[in-house]
Amino acid sequence: MVNATHETTNSVRKLHLGGGGLLRFFGVLFFVMAGLLIWYRTVDSLQSILTWAMWSGFAWHMMFLDHHIQIDLRRGTLTRQITSLYPIYRLKANLHTISGFSVARSLRSRDSHGGKLHELVMLFDTGERVKLMSGGQTKLIDQGKKIAEMCNKPFMVDAQ
Repeated sequence: MVNATHETTNSVRKLHLGGGGLLRFFGVLFFVMAGLLIWYRTVDSLQSILTWAMWSGFAWHMMFLDHHIQIDLRRGTLTRQITSLYPIYRLKANLHTISGFSVARSLRSRDSHGGKLHELVMLFDTGERVKLMSGGQTKLIDQGKKIAEMCNKPFMVDAQ
């Protein structure tokens, strides 16, 4: 469901990982549901106010969600950022200290549905490993190759 696209300028490269048209479509549906609750005057108790707030909150977050990785070659930074109406998550790393990227099995062996969980990690010159993303192996391999290519860094898959 994640549609990974990337755009390139001279020194800034961006890989979009989420927040596309499908989420915006569902956001509009939630927004319409929240509007219907007001239109039919059903927001009259604490429970209905909480229901309206939930529909409205989901609507706004889905309509404005943006998940991307930005590589700024001029500044030498890699930034993974998830934003909605406000910043939700941000990870910033120095490109000069990254030695490569790797996909490996997660320390947690299974996800909530029983599937194998993998992680895309950044490998640093110091030997430190920092998790960039987690999820399915094939999706992470595809995204990891794109990120490594954009950073001019090596990419490998750990056989575990």
